[in-house]
Parts: sequence; structure tokens; C-alpha cells
Amino acid sequence: MGISYEKAVGLFRQGEFPELIQALGSTAAQRLSLNSRFRVIAANALAFLGHLDEAKRLSELDLGASSNAAIRSQAESTLAQLHWKQGDVASAFRHAQSSLH
Repeated sequence: MGISYEKAVGLFRQGEFPELIQALGSTAAQRLSLNSRFRVIAANALAFLGHLDEAKRLSELDLGASSNAAIRSQAESTLAQLHWKQGDVASAFRHAQSSLH
């Protein structure tokens, strides 16, 4: 992976999700091995692209107590989005609330 964190965030903010995902790793295995700062961005971009299963797998890796609060918050936010898209409003609400704590 030859992309800086700032560039990854910039691509995300511009909505350049396919380009971002390609830059972070062309395979699920590559994205799985990203450090948590990049992994949560990849998970969120994948969710926007409709790759919900992979986005969920990546997000769940960063829910543990060992992740810093900002990483956990972004992972919870992505899970809220995923559950909302799947019609599970109760889980979406729970994850959205968790993303704020």
C-alpha cells in the first residue's frame, strides 16, 4: 500500500470510493491486513459501495477495547450504516449510539 492516511481521507471525503479501495488493497485479504486507521476507512467506503459483508468483517475487527476511541467510533458508525441498509433499525440505532461514546 503506497497511500498516505491524509490521501485516503481525502479520497473518502471526495466520494472516490472505488479509487480508495483500489489504493488500500485490491483483495479482501490485503484490506484485512491493513492497520486499523486504514481498515476503518476501507470498511466505510466498502459499505457505501454495497460490499456489506466485507465492510462488516473489517469493522468488527476494531470494536475491541484495544482500539482507540476514534477507531472504535468509526467502526461503530460503519456498522450502524450497514444495519440500516439491511433494514435492522434497532441494531443501526444501537451502533449509532455506541459510535458517540
